Amino acid sequence: MLRVRPGFSLLELLVAIGVVGLLAAILAPAITHVREAARRAECGSHLHQLGTAIHAYEAVHGILPPGTTEWGSTHVSLLPYLEQKSLSDRYAQVSLPRIEAMLWRIDQLGKHRLDILGCPSDPQSGRPSEDFGMYATNYAGNSGGGVQKYGYNGLFHSLSSSPSPNYPQLASGPVRLADVTDGLSQTAAMAEILAGSGYPVEVRAYRFGQPRYSGTTFDQFVAECRGRPMGEMNAFFRGLPWSDGAITTTRYTHTLPPNGPSCNHGEFTEFSALTAGSLHPGGVQVLFADVSVTFVSESISLDVWRAVGSRNGADRGLSR
Repeated sequence: MLRVRPGFSLLELLVAIGVVGLLAAILAPAITHVREAARRAECGSHLHQLGTAIHAYEAVHGILPPGTTEWGSTHVSLLPYLEQKSLSDRYAQVSLPRIEAMLWRIDQLGKHRLDILGCPSDPQSGRPSEDFGMYATNYAGNSGGGVQKYGYNGLFHSLSSSPSPNYPQLASGPVRLADVTDGLSQTAAMAEILAGSGYPVEVRAYRFGQPRYSGTTFDQFVAECRGRPMGEMNAFFRGLPWSDGAITTTRYTHTLPPNGPSCNHGEFTEFSALTAGSLHPGGVQVLFADVSVTFVSESISLDVWRAVGSRNGADRGLSR
């Protein structure tokens, strides 16, 4: 005799759908967390590799790579130590005047995508700019606590030959690991930044607005930067291209804590507040001069954060 197996009742079907929905609601945040953890680990690995390259460069040249030279950014100087020597050599010899050669080299190198310079937590990572087809980096070199007040007390800066006598803060010279007297494990080398998106997104933005801070003291500039409303800012392409060594592009300052605002200084671009930032919940990853990588909370004390940004004068650092 043929038996007919009864099906689900409507009530049972609704209960089953409810259970599946509940499980999905429980598991979705966990899956998101796992994915972000994997992305964050990859970003940290990239920073560690950059730190190893920085030490390799210093071992060969006796100094740290400059923040910018006629060759371009710190990242360009590190190419031979990131298994990219052939790319570096390709643009080494240019039959152009010095300034034109520098601009051409920055332009051409910036059109090459290097996975190690991107963080997958940033949706802009690995995407070329729509206007020039260049790629950004999510990792910037530490230029110190704020050039206007502290000078270049970080690890990376432009090697200016003769700064204006009216602005002694702009004096600079080569930096060696031996100059990091605060301790390699207590001094930041690089930190994450978010590539400019072309849209007025708070953590990506580089604020202009009025006044342009000309003639203000450092503390006035910082206070005004903190209070600059969203409506008075322009999007700025931070990190783009990765080959450009300008402080607004591939360097950052410890003027304000991670994920805070970035602001233009109308008197000197080098005096700008250029803040570390990421889409990792609650902070950014920082590469220290001893090649260790640490997640730093956006709620870190500003005094401690500036101490971490100084190579030679901090009286306190980060407990890790």
